[in-house]
Amino acid sequence: MDYTQIFNFDFVDRDNERETLEYAISDPNGDNAILITGPSGVGKTRLVAEVLSYIEDIEKVEITLLSEENQSNCLKQLLLQFQEKYMPISTFIHQNYSKLSDAISDTVEIVDRMPIISISKVVDVLLSLGYIYISKNKESHSSAEMIYRYITNVVLSLPASKKLVIALDNFQLCDETSLEVITQVCKKSANNNRLKFIFIITEESTAGCYNRNYLIEQVPFIEIDVGGFNSSDYFLEILSDSLDMSTVSSDLVKNIYVLCQGNPEKLKIYLHNLEKRKGLNLSGGSQKAQPNLKIME
Repeated sequence: MDYTQIFNFDFVDRDNERETLEYAISDPNGDNAILITGPSGVGKTRLVAEVLSYIEDIEKVEITLLSEENQSNCLKQLLLQFQEKYMPISTFIHQNYSKLSDAISDTVEIVDRMPIISISKVVDVLLSLGYIYISKNKESHSSAEMIYRYITNVVLSLPASKKLVIALDNFQLCDETSLEVITQVCKKSANNNRLKFIFIITEESTAGCYNRNYLIEQVPFIEIDVGGFNSSDYFLEILSDSLDMSTVSSDLVKNIYVLCQGNPEKLKIYLHNLEKRKGLNLSGGSQKAQPNLKIME
């Protein structure tokens, strides 16, 4: 055993949230937008990963936005994931559209005369709201309509028993234009029982609240609020996995639980700090770390 194992917690509790999420994904008549909300570090991402790991007959497209600087990559990341797994969107455009019309500059590009369109070019076009896609039967489609048709085409290409789940983590970092396009696609897909969107949002920022509120104003949804653990027993279960808790009193566990506000990420920070202060001892060949009670207290 090494110290790194101490910080890899097993998945515990969350029975209610897990059952609700599993039902929301599996229900053919339910809303196709699922919001997972809550403070940072409570296990929202872990909950979604756990449920998606065992549900059968689903295809998953998952992206994680990592920082404010990368927020404009939301749509690009999503399309790159689709390109890696399914038909590239540039191929779909070539197969289904004859022209790209820019209403702002009053220019028209002939699709057949364009080279294979890169993801960057597609995203540039998508984020330029003046572009209209002219289909081969002369219908005019917005960017959102085109992406909706592209994703629907992907769903139809899957075996009839399969459902597509699109999970967007840290969606509070999504830029405004991508938010608008993705929300419109979700809204247009409301009656498609083989397509589900999971939006994981940390609400501690202004952007998180704005993105959540924008979504719930636009689309029917199921919201699952994930908070800290509601009992110190779960902290004891987590700690007992890697620490020798035989000498640790239940009162001390409760104090740690209160200190961390039931938040497993804060518990991880607490253990990191404990390690730095030499509060964990792995000597003597024990399979579990021996906590230093004086330092813990």
